[in-house]
Amino acid sequence: MCIRDSNNSGHIINISSIAGKIGFPSNAAYVSAKHAVVGFNRALRCELVGTNINATVVMPAGVLTDWAVNTEGGSMIELFEYESKRGSEIAKAEGIIQPKIPLLRPEEIASKIIECIKNPTPELYTHEGTQQLAINYEQDIVSVEKTLIPSWIANREGYLKIKS
Repeated sequence: MCIRDSNNSGHIINISSIAGKIGFPSNAAYVSAKHAVVGFNRALRCELVGTNINATVVMPAGVLTDWAVNTEGGSMIELFEYESKRGSEIAKAEGIIQPKIPLLRPEEIASKIIECIKNPTPELYTHEGTQQLAINYEQDIVSVEKTLIPSWIANREGYLKIKS
């Protein structure tokens, strides 16, 4: 989306995902595409220097849309519920504290994008805690991955259980 005003300035909004910063299982193509959007936005910002046009990449986490219900192959809700419950069980058994990221409604994301247009930033993390999680991941991938492994294992288990 590109917003342009009468002052010959503008703001390009690119939608990525927290998956553009941190990978997750069962969807390598999606994750790589979201990483590409982050890289695209960074290059675009370089190209726009001095033009009075901003570019922001938006990185939401879980958003309560119909996407999970209407995906090819059927609803993903059962998998997400399994992953959440089983991932918590694994984490508890291993003494791992997992990041808790809330689900947001599309209207909440839209409101944050509007605020970003008023107060531009290069990257907009829409969910509390995700910016720090991405920073921590870049600084110490192994430590952050350890907190995510229970969910990744549960995702694989759930996928195999539900799809068989």
